Amino acid sequence: LTGPNRMAAKAAQQQGMATLRTLDNGEEWILNTMSPQLPILVNDLVDILDNLGGVGYCSKGADTGVSLLLDGWSDAAVNRACELAAFKTRIFSEEIHRIEKSGMNRSHRIQWVNVGNRFSPMGVKMIGLFCQGLRTLPFTDPDRYILGAMDLPADVPGFGAMSGRFSKLSMRLPPDMETAVQKGKTPGVDTFFPEATTALGGFSDACHSLAAATVLNRGMVGTLVEEMERLLRDFF
Repeated sequence: LTGPNRMAAKAAQQQGMATLRTLDNGEEWILNTMSPQLPILVNDLVDILDNLGGVGYCSKGADTGVSLLLDGWSDAAVNRACELAAFKTRIFSEEIHRIEKSGMNRSHRIQWVNVGNRFSPMGVKMIGLFCQGLRTLPFTDPDRYILGAMDLPADVPGFGAMSGRFSKLSMRLPPDMETAVQKGKTPGVDTFFPEATTALGGFSDACHSLAAATVLNRGMVGTLVEEMERLLRDFF
């Protein structure tokens, strides 16, 4: 943890609400106030919130996650998170099996998959998590950027009807490419992804060197790949 995140964690530690455990490979934060039975690892809480807010976004899971944080431990909320986790595992496994049979689309430096609406009713955050899971699978090329796309729902909970048909797209990098980016030997996605998506009328809603996300009009995945390849020619 760094910056404001670490400041908040240290404040919780000083008040006895959190414990910091030093490990050989880093740190482990433990919350002492969340569960009446046992302290809970922060990473476990993150998984619970990811499942409630991401997998369960279209079924008011995010509201359940906020209530869990504000009101304290809830067996019902955690049980719901477990149900959603099982649903995510099944949907992801089905998609991986599909890719194993048909392969990913590939250009010179990018590999991509478009899941369409097959992840529905999960929230669009899940395409980024899916790409993260693709990083180390045997069929993933270790030397190509990973791009995933999924359909945005026509009606977004808490927002309303969308004015058009859109896709959410996320990028990740295989482990060897991540290392190369960190060493300055390979361009991070932040060096070309925002420019490419802006040129096509989209907007990057999250981006750093190892991960990025954008929203584009549906049907433009191939065009985005072509634009990114054009920009990448300046680096290779």
